[in-house]
Amino acid sequence: MAFMKGKPLVTKVAALARYGLLPGAMVAALVYSPPNSSSLSTNRASAATTN
Repeated sequence: MAFMKGKPLVTKVAALARYGLLPGAMVAALVYSPPNSSSLSTNRASAATTN
């Protein structure tokens, strides 16, 4: 980060978050979505009643 020499640390961290972490988190959210917890609980309940 030589282009930000002399800037406060907070500014450097904010730039890193804006251009690095946040886009990465957005891509990860698009790629991975956790399973729907309500459908899991209904599947488990129906499986328990059929056994």
